Amino acid sequence: KWEDDITFSVKMLAQDGRAARYDEIRKIAKYSYRYDVPEKKRQLLAILSSLQSRKDNHPPSEHKFAIQFAQVDVSLLGEYEISVNYENNKDISLAMQTDNGRYTDRILLESDICSIGATSCLTLYKGKRNINGLEVSEWLINQKTLVTTYPTLEYIFELAIHEDKKEGRSPLKLSMYYKVDLLKPDGMLSEAELVSLWQHITRTIKYNSPDA
Repeated sequence: KWEDDITFSVKMLAQDGRAARYDEIRKIAKYSYRYDVPEKKRQLLAILSSLQSRKDNHPPSEHKFAIQFAQVDVSLLGEYEISVNYENNKDISLAMQTDNGRYTDRILLESDICSIGATSCLTLYKGKRNINGLEVSEWLINQKTLVTTYPTLEYIFELAIHEDKKEGRSPLKLSMYYKVDLLKPDGMLSEAELVSLWQHITRTIKYNSPDA
């Protein structure tokens, strides 16, 4: 689909298990080798017709779910997981992830975000704060790795909202990563600059419920 100079591509898996060689297996396992091509085609066309272009810095319309440069009717997605990654010209990496699954396997403040093999790991901040009415969990660290040929100082900042998935709200996970080459530190961003940038980014977070 092409709209406002944006191309949308949707891929969907379908099964066509009508071949006679699967008949005996279907007698044992009723839902094996199904035929759901017409159903999947209807779903695919519904999603494509619902996709609309959206400026990436604009919120989605009512009952719409935002994806990069677009929005889509959330009722058509079923269970989803969406991630978006950005990297700017200062080599700062940002990653955002959300889903509407029922379970979570990692609670931020109860886990360990220090990388295996790090020589040292220092917590700059760990705790909760309120952003635009949202209770946010945060963990900011720096870690040194000195045992390699290229010693580095890495900054890993992580944030989580609604990670317990209460009240049916989708969680948001945000992380920022930056690496300093300790052999060539000139021109690299300072710790204070990174923390200031993180605070500037996170203070813009707002929850926009698709059911509002």
